[in-house]
Amino acid sequence: MTGASLKPPVDSQQSAMNGNTNDAALDGDDVKLHDSFAQGFRVGAEPATLQERRVSWGNLLWSDFTAQQPYVASIPFTKSEGRQRERATSASAFEPIPDWPFLPRARGKLSEFVLGAFRAVSSPLGPAPSVDVDDALDDSDFQLALFLCYELHYRSISNLELEWDPTLLGLRLELEDTFVRRLRQNSEPGEVNPGDVVALLDQVVRTRNVENIAEYLDQRGSLDQLREYCVLRSPSLLRSGDASALGVARLRGRAKAAMARIQFGDLGYGDAAAMISSQFSATMTSLQLEPNYGAYTDNLPAVSLAAANLESLFGLHQRWRAALVGQLTASKMTSVDAMSHCSRAMQRLEGSVAGAQYFDVRMNADAIHAFIARNQLVTGLLETDPTSSDDVVFGAQAYLTLEDNLARHVLGSWSEKCSSLFRWDVPSHADAPVANEDAPQDPHVGIETREQLDSP
Repeated sequence: MTGASLKPPVDSQQSAMNGNTNDAALDGDDVKLHDSFAQGFRVGAEPATLQERRVSWGNLLWSDFTAQQPYVASIPFTKSEGRQRERATSASAFEPIPDWPFLPRARGKLSEFVLGAFRAVSSPLGPAPSVDVDDALDDSDFQLALFLCYELHYRSISNLELEWDPTLLGLRLELEDTFVRRLRQNSEPGEVNPGDVVALLDQVVRTRNVENIAEYLDQRGSLDQLREYCVLRSPSLLRSGDASALGVARLRGRAKAAMARIQFGDLGYGDAAAMISSQFSATMTSLQLEPNYGAYTDNLPAVSLAAANLESLFGLHQRWRAALVGQLTASKMTSVDAMSHCSRAMQRLEGSVAGAQYFDVRMNADAIHAFIARNQLVTGLLETDPTSSDDVVFGAQAYLTLEDNLARHVLGSWSEKCSSLFRWDVPSHADAPVANEDAPQDPHVGIETREQLDSP
């Protein structure tokens, strides 16, 4: 799929508001939308809603939106100062609730150190282990440690003070440097002329020669394989848009507006039930999977964690803002075809149109988002920062490299009639440790921690 075919229809009212009355990029044929998009775009939406009228451009006017979903509600106030003081003194201290159901098991010295830091009662932490792995892209211990370091910036996974702990930040920096060096071995674009960036993005997307997981699921996949695919995607899709949203503040002009427009769509246009993450959670529930964030971390192989880590790497660093633009653009340009296959697979295997709603929504929304990313986000960034062209291409190539690694791993496992999820070595019954019923039963501590508590 090339971005040249992604031309949204002109919305004259919005065009006039934006001053783009003579913008040639907005001319062309309408984007073809899936039949069920207007009905399925919003969970529980009634026919003839606002989305049906505005979906072709993926843009909502604030006046229309607030008319349908007003944010301002009447708030009762009291003039009684005594009651106000009573309400203030009775308020309990804020205690964040951990978002994760439990911490995963350690897979080596790196992840064991990070998990140990999460459980430490006091600081400072001890010295971090050295980062020395054969292949950072395929090392489960390496990728899990980096993933957990990033989670401190997203979710209440541990003590909030650890987010800026210097020891963990130092370890994260070493992990990131190793990660980037490994990615550059497969994704070094060389010097790129700013005028050639869009054409080069089209080329790297079009010339991929790795079999598509979604196409496999559509043609001959099983229901369990569809479940595995959703589990593998869950770390990214259950927080969809979080990493790239960090890039909005680091962009300017057209690029900033384009990134914000894409994020507004991914975040449901202000409707929590219509957020991409919410709809993917509903799909997991339809597949009888656990929709809670972090529930399947123990099952994620290195290639799945690496794909999620790439988003965080680019999103959390101003240095990589251009790579974030390239990564997001490549993901949107490759999403439409994949979501179409997944939608058909979902309806064939699970027999639920409602369960396929997430894929239908993504297929149609990303057709518009790909056009915005390719023709406004990328070009807008290069207008303000022409020197960033190399990083834009690097971000796209790094994303496609990790997607290809994931496809090879998953399809290779399935061809051998094996699961693609992470495999644990299960000890024999005689060697299995006996749980101590008197040990502290912290619900956010993994099974292995309760076993370690029994050790002298």
